[in-house]
Amino acid sequence: GAVVSSMTTEADGTYRFADLERGQAYVVIPVRDGYGFTPGAHAIDALDEDVVADFVAVRLYSLTGEVNDKNGSGVGGVQVELRCGTTHLVTTTGAGGRYAFDGVPEGASCTVTPEAPGFTFGPGTIVVTPCATPEVAPIDVVEGLFTRYFAEGATGLFFDTNIALMNATDTAADVRVRFQRPDGVEGVVSVTMPPLSRATVNPEQLDEMRDTAVATVIESTQPIIADRTMHWDGMGYGSHSESSIAQPLTQWFLAEGTTAAGFQLFYLVQNPNTTDAVVEVRYLLPAPQPPVVKTYTVPAGSRFNIWVNLEDTKLASTDVSAVVTSRNGVSVIVERSMYLSGHGRTFDAGHES
Repeated sequence: GAVVSSMTTEADGTYRFADLERGQAYVVIPVRDGYGFTPGAHAIDALDEDVVADFVAVRLYSLTGEVNDKNGSGVGGVQVELRCGTTHLVTTTGAGGRYAFDGVPEGASCTVTPEAPGFTFGPGTIVVTPCATPEVAPIDVVEGLFTRYFAEGATGLFFDTNIALMNATDTAADVRVRFQRPDGVEGVVSVTMPPLSRATVNPEQLDEMRDTAVATVIESTQPIIADRTMHWDGMGYGSHSESSIAQPLTQWFLAEGTTAAGFQLFYLVQNPNTTDAVVEVRYLLPAPQPPVVKTYTVPAGSRFNIWVNLEDTKLASTDVSAVVTSRNGVSVIVERSMYLSGHGRTFDAGHES
Protein backbone atom coordinates (compact mmCIF):
# COMPACT_ATOMS: atom_id res chain seq x y z
CA GLY A 1 0.00 0.00 0.00
CA ALA A 2 0.94 3.66 0.25
CA VAL A 3 3.65 4.93 2.56
CA VAL A 4 1.85 6.34 5.62
CA SER A 5 4.92 7.78 7.31
CA SER A 6 8.69 7.57 7.33
CA MET A 7 11.33 8.66 9.80
CA THR A 8 15.00 8.29 10.75
CA THR A 9 16.07 6.50 13.92
CA GLU A 10 17.56 8.48 16.78
CA ALA A 11 21.24 8.23 17.72
CA ASP A 12 20.42 5.32 20.05
CA GLY A 13 18.56 3.47 17.27
CA THR A 14 15.03 4.08 18.58
CA TYR A 15 12.09 5.26 16.49
CA ARG A 16 8.38 5.96 17.13
CA PHE A 17 5.35 6.34 14.89
CA ALA A 18 2.53 8.11 16.75
CA ASP A 19 -1.19 8.66 16.10
CA LEU A 20 -1.65 5.71 13.76
CA GLU A 21 -5.24 4.82 12.94
CA ARG A 22 -6.62 1.95 15.03
CA GLY A 23 -7.70 -1.25 13.27
CA GLN A 24 -5.57 -0.64 10.17
CA ALA A 25 -2.87 -2.99 8.82
CA TYR A 26 0.69 -1.69 8.74
CA VAL A 27 4.11 -2.93 7.63
CA VAL A 28 7.30 -1.49 9.17
CA ILE A 29 10.33 -1.77 6.86
CA PRO A 30 13.85 -0.65 7.86
CA VAL A 31 16.05 0.68 5.04
CA ARG A 32 19.64 1.91 5.00
CA ASP A 33 22.25 1.57 2.26
CA GLY A 34 24.94 -0.94 3.15
CA TYR A 35 22.89 -2.71 5.82
CA GLY A 36 20.71 -5.78 6.08
CA PHE A 37 17.98 -6.28 8.69
CA THR A 38 16.47 -9.20 10.57
CA PRO A 39 13.57 -9.50 10.15
CA GLY A 40 13.33 -7.70 6.83
CA ALA A 41 9.89 -6.30 7.77
CA HIS A 42 7.39 -6.36 10.64
CA ALA A 43 3.70 -6.80 9.67
CA ILE A 44 0.74 -5.74 11.83
CA ASP A 45 -2.57 -7.14 10.59
CA ALA A 46 -4.88 -4.86 12.62
CA LEU A 47 -3.42 -2.29 15.00
CA ASP A 48 -5.31 -2.41 18.33
CA GLU A 49 -2.55 -1.58 20.84
CA ASP A 50 0.96 -0.17 21.10
CA VAL A 51 3.42 -2.44 19.29
CA VAL A 52 7.20 -2.82 19.65
CA ALA A 53 8.89 -3.75 16.36
CA ASP A 54 12.62 -4.31 16.84
CA PHE A 55 15.14 -5.08 14.14
CA VAL A 56 18.74 -6.30 14.18
CA ALA A 57 20.96 -4.38 11.72
CA VAL A 58 23.98 -6.03 10.13
CA ARG A 59 26.57 -4.16 8.11
CA LEU A 60 26.89 -5.59 4.59
CA TYR A 61 30.14 -5.68 2.63
CA SER A 62 31.30 -6.37 -0.89
CA LEU A 63 33.85 -9.08 -1.53
CA THR A 64 35.93 -9.18 -4.71
CA GLY A 65 38.72 -11.31 -6.11
CA GLU A 66 40.19 -12.89 -9.23
CA VAL A 67 41.10 -16.26 -10.69
CA ASN A 68 44.36 -16.33 -12.65
CA ASP A 69 46.31 -18.81 -14.74
CA LYS A 70 50.05 -19.37 -14.40
CA ASN A 71 50.76 -16.51 -16.77
CA GLY A 72 48.89 -14.13 -14.47
CA SER A 73 46.02 -13.73 -16.91
CA GLY A 74 42.44 -13.81 -15.68
CA VAL A 75 40.38 -16.95 -16.31
CA GLY A 76 36.76 -16.34 -17.23
CA GLY A 77 33.82 -18.68 -16.82
CA VAL A 78 34.85 -20.04 -13.41
CA GLN A 79 31.99 -20.53 -10.95
CA VAL A 80 32.82 -19.07 -7.53
CA GLU A 81 30.78 -20.02 -4.48
CA LEU A 82 30.60 -17.95 -1.25
CA ARG A 83 29.32 -19.42 2.01
CA CYS A 84 28.93 -17.32 5.18
CA GLY A 85 26.77 -19.18 7.70
CA THR A 86 23.29 -19.25 6.17
CA THR A 87 24.34 -16.92 3.33
CA HIS A 88 25.07 -18.80 0.10
CA LEU A 89 25.98 -16.82 -3.03
CA VAL A 90 27.24 -17.99 -6.44
CA THR A 91 28.73 -15.96 -9.29
CA THR A 92 30.92 -16.51 -12.36
CA THR A 93 34.20 -14.81 -13.23
CA GLY A 94 34.16 -12.40 -16.15
CA ALA A 95 36.50 -12.52 -19.12
CA GLY A 96 39.23 -10.86 -17.03
CA GLY A 97 38.92 -13.42 -14.22
CA ARG A 98 37.28 -10.99 -11.76
CA TYR A 99 34.32 -11.81 -9.52
CA ALA A 100 32.37 -9.86 -6.89
CA PHE A 101 29.80 -10.55 -4.18
CA ASP A 102 27.56 -7.91 -2.62
CA GLY A 103 25.53 -8.15 0.59
CA VAL A 104 28.05 -10.18 2.59
CA PRO A 105 27.23 -9.89 6.35
CA GLU A 106 29.66 -8.28 8.81
CA GLY A 107 31.65 -10.49 11.14
CA ALA A 108 30.98 -13.67 9.22
CA SER A 109 33.72 -16.17 8.50
CA CYS A 110 33.28 -16.99 4.83
CA THR A 111 34.65 -19.57 2.44
CA VAL A 112 35.31 -18.80 -1.23
CA THR A 113 35.48 -21.87 -3.49
CA PRO A 114 36.13 -21.89 -7.27
CA GLU A 115 34.83 -24.64 -9.52
CA ALA A 116 35.10 -25.37 -13.25
CA PRO A 117 34.99 -28.71 -15.09
CA GLY A 118 38.48 -30.07 -15.73
CA PHE A 119 40.26 -27.44 -13.60
CA THR A 120 42.29 -27.77 -10.40
CA PHE A 121 42.73 -24.66 -8.24
CA GLY A 122 45.23 -23.61 -5.61
CA PRO A 123 44.07 -22.97 -3.02
CA GLY A 124 40.86 -24.89 -3.53
CA THR A 125 39.08 -22.89 -0.80
CA ILE A 126 39.92 -19.56 0.86
CA VAL A 127 38.61 -18.51 4.31
CA VAL A 128 38.01 -14.75 4.66
CA THR A 129 36.32 -12.23 6.94
CA PRO A 130 34.69 -9.70 4.57
CA CYS A 131 34.89 -6.61 6.84
CA ALA A 132 38.63 -7.20 7.29
CA THR A 133 39.44 -8.53 3.82
CA PRO A 134 37.32 -6.94 1.06
CA GLU A 135 39.77 -8.20 -1.59
CA VAL A 136 40.32 -11.95 -1.62
CA ALA A 137 43.80 -13.27 -2.35
CA PRO A 138 44.09 -14.41 -5.99
CA ILE A 139 43.11 -17.97 -6.77
CA ASP A 140 45.43 -19.73 -9.20
CA VAL A 141 44.61 -22.44 -11.71
CA VAL A 142 47.04 -25.29 -11.07
CA GLU A 143 45.93 -27.28 -14.09
CA GLY A 144 42.97 -27.30 -16.44
CA LEU A 145 41.69 -27.43 -19.98
CA PHE A 146 42.59 -24.10 -21.59
CA THR A 147 41.22 -23.35 -25.04
CA ARG A 148 42.18 -20.86 -27.77
CA TYR A 149 40.72 -20.36 -31.25
CA PHE A 150 41.50 -19.20 -34.79
CA ALA A 151 38.73 -18.85 -37.39
CA GLU A 152 41.09 -18.02 -40.28
CA GLY A 153 43.52 -20.38 -41.96
CA ALA A 154 44.19 -22.00 -45.34
CA THR A 155 46.60 -24.45 -46.96
CA GLY A 156 47.50 -25.44 -50.51
CA LEU A 157 49.59 -24.10 -53.37
CA PHE A 158 48.73 -20.46 -52.59
CA PHE A 159 48.40 -20.19 -48.79
CA ASP A 160 50.56 -21.57 -45.97
CA THR A 161 49.50 -21.44 -42.33
CA ASN A 162 51.69 -21.88 -39.25
CA ILE A 163 50.61 -21.92 -35.61
CA ALA A 164 53.28 -20.76 -33.12
CA LEU A 165 52.83 -22.05 -29.56
CA MET A 166 54.58 -20.81 -26.42
CA ASN A 167 54.50 -22.38 -22.97
CA ALA A 168 55.64 -19.58 -20.66
CA THR A 169 54.80 -21.49 -17.47
CA ASP A 170 57.08 -23.58 -15.24
CA THR A 171 55.01 -26.71 -15.91
CA ALA A 172 54.96 -29.04 -18.92
CA ALA A 173 51.83 -28.74 -21.06
CA ASP A 174 50.00 -31.34 -23.12
CA VAL A 175 48.59 -29.58 -26.18
CA ARG A 176 46.02 -30.76 -28.73
CA VAL A 177 45.73 -28.67 -31.90
CA ARG A 178 42.45 -29.47 -33.66
CA PHE A 179 42.08 -28.31 -37.26
CA GLN A 180 38.53 -28.02 -38.65
CA ARG A 181 37.63 -27.97 -42.35
CA PRO A 182 34.52 -26.39 -43.94
CA ASP A 183 33.00 -29.86 -44.39
CA GLY A 184 33.41 -30.71 -40.68
CA VAL A 185 36.36 -33.07 -41.09
CA GLU A 186 38.78 -32.65 -38.18
CA GLY A 187 42.45 -33.46 -37.79
CA VAL A 188 44.49 -33.41 -34.58
CA VAL A 189 48.17 -32.76 -33.85
CA SER A 190 49.32 -33.48 -30.29
CA VAL A 191 52.36 -31.80 -28.75
CA THR A 192 53.98 -32.08 -25.34
CA MET A 193 55.65 -28.78 -24.50
CA PRO A 194 58.29 -28.60 -21.75
CA PRO A 195 58.28 -25.60 -19.41
CA LEU A 196 59.42 -22.34 -21.03
CA SER A 197 59.39 -23.71 -24.56
CA ARG A 198 58.16 -22.93 -28.08
CA ALA A 199 56.69 -25.15 -30.81
CA THR A 200 55.32 -24.70 -34.34
CA VAL A 201 52.43 -26.67 -35.84
CA ASN A 202 51.44 -26.66 -39.51
CA PRO A 203 48.06 -28.11 -40.52
CA GLU A 204 49.70 -29.66 -43.59
CA GLN A 205 51.39 -32.12 -41.23
CA LEU A 206 48.06 -33.93 -41.70
CA ASP A 207 47.14 -35.29 -45.14
CA GLU A 208 43.47 -34.39 -44.62
CA MET A 209 44.37 -30.73 -43.97
CA ARG A 210 46.16 -30.08 -47.26
CA ASP A 211 44.64 -27.73 -49.83
CA THR A 212 41.72 -26.55 -47.69
CA ALA A 213 40.40 -23.70 -45.60
CA VAL A 214 40.93 -24.45 -41.94
CA ALA A 215 39.98 -23.18 -38.48
CA THR A 216 41.86 -24.12 -35.30
CA VAL A 217 41.00 -25.11 -31.73
CA ILE A 218 43.93 -25.34 -29.28
CA GLU A 219 43.38 -27.27 -26.04
CA SER A 220 46.11 -27.44 -23.39
CA THR A 221 46.66 -28.41 -19.76
CA GLN A 222 48.49 -25.11 -19.15
CA PRO A 223 47.74 -21.66 -20.61
CA ILE A 224 49.41 -21.59 -24.02
CA ILE A 225 50.10 -18.40 -25.97
CA ALA A 226 49.31 -18.94 -29.66
CA ASP A 227 49.87 -16.86 -32.79
CA ARG A 228 48.96 -17.69 -36.39
CA THR A 229 50.95 -16.55 -39.43
CA MET A 230 49.76 -16.97 -43.03
CA HIS A 231 52.01 -16.58 -46.08
CA TRP A 232 50.82 -16.65 -49.67
CA ASP A 233 51.84 -17.30 -53.28
CA GLY A 234 54.35 -19.97 -52.26
CA MET A 235 57.09 -17.31 -52.42
CA GLY A 236 55.89 -15.75 -49.17
CA TYR A 237 55.78 -12.20 -50.59
CA GLY A 238 52.68 -11.53 -48.50
CA SER A 239 51.81 -12.45 -44.92
CA HIS A 240 49.70 -11.51 -41.92
CA SER A 241 49.65 -12.64 -38.30
CA GLU A 242 47.12 -12.66 -35.48
CA SER A 243 46.93 -13.81 -31.87
CA SER A 244 44.46 -16.46 -30.78
CA ILE A 245 40.98 -15.72 -29.45
CA ALA A 246 39.99 -16.73 -25.92
CA GLN A 247 36.38 -17.81 -26.36
CA PRO A 248 33.48 -17.97 -28.81
CA LEU A 249 30.72 -15.36 -28.44
CA THR A 250 27.18 -14.91 -29.72
CA GLN A 251 27.90 -11.43 -31.15
CA TRP A 252 30.86 -9.81 -32.93
CA PHE A 253 31.44 -6.31 -34.33
CA LEU A 254 33.63 -5.59 -37.37
CA ALA A 255 34.07 -1.84 -37.92
CA GLU A 256 36.76 -1.88 -40.62
CA GLY A 257 36.13 -3.18 -44.12
CA THR A 258 35.79 -2.18 -47.76
CA THR A 259 35.12 -3.82 -51.09
CA ALA A 260 35.91 -0.62 -53.03
CA ALA A 261 39.06 0.15 -55.06
CA GLY A 262 39.74 -3.51 -55.74
CA PHE A 263 39.77 -4.75 -52.13
CA GLN A 264 38.52 -8.28 -51.51
CA LEU A 265 36.83 -8.66 -48.11
CA PHE A 266 36.26 -11.95 -46.30
CA TYR A 267 34.52 -12.82 -43.04
CA LEU A 268 35.66 -16.10 -41.47
CA VAL A 269 33.30 -17.84 -39.04
CA GLN A 270 34.28 -20.81 -36.90
CA ASN A 271 31.73 -22.97 -35.12
CA PRO A 272 33.68 -25.19 -32.68
CA ASN A 273 30.50 -26.63 -31.13
CA THR A 274 28.56 -29.84 -31.70
CA THR A 275 25.45 -27.91 -32.82
CA ASP A 276 24.96 -25.93 -36.04
CA ALA A 277 25.00 -22.14 -35.61
CA VAL A 278 22.46 -19.87 -37.32
CA VAL A 279 24.41 -16.67 -37.95
CA GLU A 280 22.99 -13.33 -39.04
CA VAL A 281 25.31 -10.77 -40.64
CA ARG A 282 24.00 -7.21 -40.66
CA TYR A 283 26.14 -5.37 -43.22
CA LEU A 284 26.25 -1.64 -42.34
CA LEU A 285 26.76 0.76 -45.26
CA PRO A 286 27.52 4.49 -45.40
CA ALA A 287 24.45 6.62 -44.58
CA PRO A 288 21.75 6.94 -45.70
CA GLN A 289 21.82 3.42 -47.14
CA PRO A 290 19.95 0.78 -45.11
CA PRO A 291 21.76 -2.33 -43.85
CA VAL A 292 21.94 -5.49 -45.91
CA VAL A 293 20.97 -8.47 -43.75
CA LYS A 294 21.78 -12.09 -44.56
CA THR A 295 21.55 -15.33 -42.57
CA TYR A 296 23.90 -18.31 -42.83
CA THR A 297 24.03 -21.78 -41.27
CA VAL A 298 27.51 -22.67 -40.02
CA PRO A 299 27.73 -26.46 -39.49
CA ALA A 300 29.00 -27.85 -36.21
CA GLY A 301 32.77 -28.29 -35.96
CA SER A 302 33.50 -26.33 -39.12
CA ARG A 303 34.97 -23.19 -40.67
CA PHE A 304 32.74 -20.99 -42.86
CA ASN A 305 33.84 -18.41 -45.46
CA ILE A 306 31.88 -15.30 -46.51
CA TRP A 307 33.29 -13.45 -49.52
CA VAL A 308 31.57 -10.13 -48.89
CA ASN A 309 32.10 -8.70 -52.41
CA LEU A 310 29.93 -11.47 -53.87
CA GLU A 311 27.14 -11.52 -51.29
CA ASP A 312 25.02 -8.72 -52.80
CA THR A 313 25.32 -6.10 -55.54
CA LYS A 314 25.04 -3.44 -52.81
CA LEU A 315 28.18 -4.92 -51.21
CA ALA A 316 30.26 -5.16 -54.39
CA SER A 317 32.06 -1.80 -54.09
CA THR A 318 31.54 0.02 -50.81
CA ASP A 319 32.86 0.67 -47.33
CA VAL A 320 31.15 -1.76 -44.97
CA SER A 321 30.99 -2.68 -41.29
CA ALA A 322 29.19 -5.68 -39.83
CA VAL A 323 27.38 -6.95 -36.78
CA VAL A 324 27.58 -10.75 -36.64
CA THR A 325 25.01 -12.38 -34.35
CA SER A 326 24.27 -16.02 -33.59
CA ARG A 327 20.49 -16.24 -33.69
CA ASN A 328 20.19 -19.64 -32.02
CA GLY A 329 22.59 -18.97 -29.13
CA VAL A 330 25.46 -21.11 -30.45
CA SER A 331 28.66 -19.12 -29.85
CA VAL A 332 31.11 -18.66 -32.73
CA ILE A 333 34.51 -17.15 -33.54
CA VAL A 334 34.68 -14.41 -36.20
CA GLU A 335 37.69 -12.89 -37.99
CA ARG A 336 38.03 -10.57 -41.00
CA SER A 337 40.58 -10.62 -43.86
CA MET A 338 41.16 -8.01 -46.59
CA TYR A 339 43.35 -8.31 -49.69
CA LEU A 340 44.33 -6.05 -52.59
CA SER A 341 45.82 -7.31 -55.85
CA GLY A 342 48.33 -5.22 -57.78
CA HIS A 343 51.74 -5.09 -59.50
CA GLY A 344 50.72 -8.16 -61.45
CA ARG A 345 50.29 -10.24 -58.29
CA THR A 346 47.23 -11.77 -56.64
CA PHE A 347 46.75 -10.36 -53.16
CA ASP A 348 49.74 -8.06 -53.41
CA ALA A 349 48.79 -6.73 -49.96
CA GLY A 350 46.61 -8.03 -47.15
CA HIS A 351 45.80 -7.83 -43.47
CA GLU A 352 43.69 -9.75 -40.98
CA SER A 353 42.08 -9.22 -37.58
